Amino acid sequence: MSGLHADTPIRSADEDQLGRAVLVKLIAGELLEAPADAGFVLSLMGPWGSGKTSVLNLIETELGDRAEVLRFDPWLFSGAEQLVTRFFSELAAQLRGSKRAAVRALAGEFVSYGEAVAPLVPLILGRTGAAVAAVLARGRKAVKDKGASTTAQRRELQRRLAAVERPIVVFVDDIDRLTPDEVREVVRLVKLVGDLPGVRYVLAFDRRRVELALNHCAEDGRAYLEKIVQAPHDLPEIDPVRLRRFTLQALNERLNGVQLPFFSQAAWGNLYGAGIAPMLKTLRDARRLANVAPAALTLTQDEVAAQDVLALEALRLFDPDVHGALPDLADALAGGARVDLRPQQEIDKEASNRIAQVLNNSAHPEATRELLRLLFPAAGNLLGGSRGASTDWRARRRVASRSVLDVYLQATIGEHAVTTAHVRDVLDAMGEPSRLRELVEATPDEQLADLFDRLAELQSAFPAEQAGEVAMVVALQELRLSKRGHGPMSAPARWSAIGLVDALLRKAPDPVAAVRRMIDAAPDLSHALRIANRYGTFNEREDREREREILDEHATVAALEDIRGQVRRASAEQLRGEPELRRLLASILVRDEAAGRAEVAAKAANDEIMRALVRQSFGWGYRSNDMGTWPIAQLDWDGLVHMLGEDVLKARVLELAPSIEVADGDERTAWELAARYAAGEKPPPFP
Repeated sequence: MSGLHADTPIRSADEDQLGRAVLVKLIAGELLEAPADAGFVLSLMGPWGSGKTSVLNLIETELGDRAEVLRFDPWLFSGAEQLVTRFFSELAAQLRGSKRAAVRALAGEFVSYGEAVAPLVPLILGRTGAAVAAVLARGRKAVKDKGASTTAQRRELQRRLAAVERPIVVFVDDIDRLTPDEVREVVRLVKLVGDLPGVRYVLAFDRRRVELALNHCAEDGRAYLEKIVQAPHDLPEIDPVRLRRFTLQALNERLNGVQLPFFSQAAWGNLYGAGIAPMLKTLRDARRLANVAPAALTLTQDEVAAQDVLALEALRLFDPDVHGALPDLADALAGGARVDLRPQQEIDKEASNRIAQVLNNSAHPEATRELLRLLFPAAGNLLGGSRGASTDWRARRRVASRSVLDVYLQATIGEHAVTTAHVRDVLDAMGEPSRLRELVEATPDEQLADLFDRLAELQSAFPAEQAGEVAMVVALQELRLSKRGHGPMSAPARWSAIGLVDALLRKAPDPVAAVRRMIDAAPDLSHALRIANRYGTFNEREDREREREILDEHATVAALEDIRGQVRRASAEQLRGEPELRRLLASILVRDEAAGRAEVAAKAANDEIMRALVRQSFGWGYRSNDMGTWPIAQLDWDGLVHMLGEDVLKARVLELAPSIEVADGDERTAWELAARYAAGEKPPPFP
């Protein structure tokens, strides 16, 4: 990575990449040919960062020894009186460094004239009141001390200037950096001293800013400026092709040696050509974008495609209002973190209105709209195009994926996300199941779902010969995942593991053998039952998932019967640690409900088994109306009645409820509901 691009002007024609040589020669010629009997004022106008100071440097080089070039930076001083005094003293100091004696002799005359004029500035510039009396007193003192009137000193200065063979060129740069009041003072200063013979002034400024400042002292700022400037020049707009080339060159220099994660040349070409390039107006723009690029890529920790990072950074620099609104538009552009149950037409209308409001404040509405459309295809229909879709945005680290966009917006991968490096390590270990198991088990629980989601996106890279073994490793981690995601509308976290196992089994050379090994290796009966139900064949089911029917009907029956037999033979001590005990005991009722119910009731005579049944029959639902959404505590009382029989259930609940020591608030609520229902309260329908 090369050093930062300093926003410094160029000083020689060899550095000129914008072809300003013609303009430089033209202005230099005008300065040399201007009438010698009076002053001459020329302007060089262009927006901030367009290269005005660079052009002044090139003009100075072009003038060479044909003129004395002096520079005055008005933003170093403040106040009209100080401005005049320092104007002449600064020019005098520079004149003393001339190689020509006649020019050096002018230095003292400039200082004397400035000291005499300065006290009169408030009168000339319209000051009134007590200040006038004070400055007149200072003016009389200056005349007395110098022994000559201001008029006489001016005539002497004019005489000396007329004797100098070469013109004196005064560059007054960065006028547009001043406050409006200071802008007006500088322009009035030039008007005051602009008629000195042989002196040429080049004023460099942003036309719009200076005209607005002058509007306060004249009805028309532009007309006021035209009375002072004899030769106005607008800095030509930079050729867009040349500016684009310069920007790419600056980026290449800054990013040399910097890793570009998930970089797509094709995507970058579209983003740069249609969205970024139209925003570029000056060389300063190019340098600013190049300067921030490495830091932005570092902050996103290789988790966002490089071209998307650069595009969003361009938006931050050149259209900051839109960039600042991205967090509020994230759901409209890249999808929400929760399911929205409203009709899609209503969702799109609301999102379109929000986007339109933001774009109304855009500095580059067309370019920004196109940039957003390219970055967020799913919102293309809201941005004047068509809606796009893809299944690999996350895999390619495009911000079209909401999780990737969040990484950029937060400049961090978040507590529930894993790094790309870890994903790569796990993917590389798929050929070594023991190593893979170590890496997966070392992954924090809160990051496990994200790891499995990202691996599923890379299934084309799975080694087929080990796919069955890898599926078993993943399946064994399923119970580490919480049953629900991060909100009522979120997908269960277990789906991440299930989806990855499905993808692996599709690639396994012998998926039947892989499923059987998964059942045999299951850490408990609950997990074994879940796998058999998920990948078995059930012809009587209406909602069959045929793509998952890996075990045929005979093998499915055999697997389930084996699990039921183990449940019947298991002691209370063995069963009470089962994470899905309720489901296991319910499976006993499949062949013979009456006999199975008696077996379940016998096992529920153990207090710990009964406690687990009630706890696992409890959950939270959600109810909504026009006022909002709120959680509802639910107990599957009817399911418990089916398993134990109503009389046995009521007796066990009334026996245990008064004395049970609950572990948490959910268990307390579950037993409160159970006691109420056992006492006769009718439970609401359980979904």
